[in-house]
Amino acid sequence: MTEEMIRSSALRVLCAQVQEEPAHVVPESHLEGELRIDDAGLSSVLAALRAEFGLPADTLTSRFVTVRQVLDEVVVSAARAREPAPGPDHRAIVLEVFRH
Repeated sequence: MTEEMIRSSALRVLCAQVQEEPAHVVPESHLEGELRIDDAGLSSVLAALRAEFGLPADTLTSRFVTVRQVLDEVVVSAARAREPAPGPDHRAIVLEVFRH
């Protein structure tokens, strides 16, 4: 999934959560002032974004002010989630085999 696809999907999820048309929401939109998202609403939005992108519960925990900040963090978190887990240390395995 490209960065633009992630941003687009994240914006779609955010807009669905706040019942707002995507055409009316721009990256500079202020979450509380313009979109009227309070702390409880933001928690719901972030939970929906975590679910959409399969992100762990400890992601998207910052205090966000604008839509752009949310989208940027979703992109970063989604990239981290896609990184492969470190593989086994093959050198250590070989050394252990030769010790016995």
